[in-house]
Amino acid sequence: GPIAPSSTAKMWAIDPKLSGRTVKERLVLGSGVLDEHKLDGLLITALDELAWITNVRGDHFAYQATWRGLGLTTRKSIRVQADTRTLQTDRAVEAGVEFVDDVVAGFGAGARVGVDPATVPYALCLKLTQQGCVLVEVPSPYAMLRTKKTQQELDHMADAFARADRVVD
Repeated sequence: GPIAPSSTAKMWAIDPKLSGRTVKERLVLGSGVLDEHKLDGLLITALDELAWITNVRGDHFAYQATWRGLGLTTRKSIRVQADTRTLQTDRAVEAGVEFVDDVVAGFGAGARVGVDPATVPYALCLKLTQQGCVLVEVPSPYAMLRTKKTQQELDHMADAFARADRVVD
């Protein structure tokens, strides 16, 4: 179903120069799992992974830059189910991110969908199964990929820490 709206939460696209990788480059990094297991898509429910893949950040939750949503990666794009009314428009979301009403709509009749049993709720698995999808349990490659920081991410973090130190002084 639809993602619940929030009256004060915001989402915004970040410049890929800050992260060192575009959405398309991140999808390529994760595509080995799709190829290895012959998947048509990989369901993403971990919010930190969703924010990392899409280069979109949000303030839907305290003390983290994530937002309410679901994602389904394919080899060329990530379908995202989120309340886009909270999306700021000063920077365009990158090519490869497609906002949809239902990420799993149209996946059925034998579509092979990867689900990480550590993060994907049973209700979503049941919905996919009822649509005729074949579920394949695989760990999300993005959990580990997002921990390996690019030089741009490290530089941005160091700058943020330095600014925080100046505030505390």
